Amino acid sequence: VDPAVRVIALSSMVTDAELADEGECRDILDDAKTECGKYGQVEAILLLKAGAAEGPGAPPAAQEADKKIYVRFASPPDAAAAAQALHGKKFDGRLVVASFHGTEAFGELEALPHHTF
Repeated sequence: VDPAVRVIALSSMVTDAELADEGECRDILDDAKTECGKYGQVEAILLLKAGAAEGPGAPPAAQEADKKIYVRFASPPDAAAAAQALHGKKFDGRLVVASFHGTEAFGELEALPHHTF
């Protein structure tokens, strides 16, 4: 892992049904932001809206972004601590998978329709 990475992606936290419900998405993002905030300063958090990754103008990063919550931290150590703590943790009965992503990819995703908190 690049020691300069400040973005993590959290998989298995959102179902298709939850993604279709704006209120559910807000609640899930609030929970994720609160949990991630235990490990450092969260600068931004987002979840792509259903269908946002489709279409000819979608960046490559969007193809892998379906139902993942992306969290940008103020520092790489904060991101690393959160990823280590959250990977393998259960959320609503589902096992969370944490992975690292570059800030450039995060910026590309911010340009697409997304939920945020």
